Amino acid sequence: NDVMVKHKKISSCFCEILPSLREEFCYLLIGVNLNINMTPEQTTLVPSSTSMLVEAGKEFDKEMVLKTVSCCLKNSIHDFLERGVRPKFFNDIDRYLAFKGQRIEVELGPNSIVEGKLIGLDKDGSFLLEMCRGEIWKIKGGRILRLLTDESEAYSH
Repeated sequence: NDVMVKHKKISSCFCEILPSLREEFCYLLIGVNLNINMTPEQTTLVPSSTSMLVEAGKEFDKEMVLKTVSCCLKNSIHDFLERGVRPKFFNDIDRYLAFKGQRIEVELGPNSIVEGKLIGLDKDGSFLLEMCRGEIWKIKGGRILRLLTDESEAYSH
């Protein structure tokens, strides 16, 4: 759910499904972070980040960007509810998945952090993480904390 440009994060998305009092439906909470007009100096405060301003070399109308992203998100949700996850959509996500093939650190919960190599997505949308002993874990929830670049870092969690 991170969008990367030249190996730097320009956007992230938070999704959570919340139960309702009625069992026949639930709530979907979606939060989108998009770095629009962050200056080059501001992006240095957040490691490995960039912005639309930095990448395009010009400022953007924040309200127009919000309107465009909201419209695309609404259309994508509507399309998903009508058609489900189409194979091409899934394959595109898996192909462009940030950190695929690299070692990452993932927070599964408040006191649970694991390290492994991100090998891709399972057909149900779970991350497939190869652990230190070759075991494959399906990660259905959590967040990627960081890319592990130093080969001397051991699998410690």
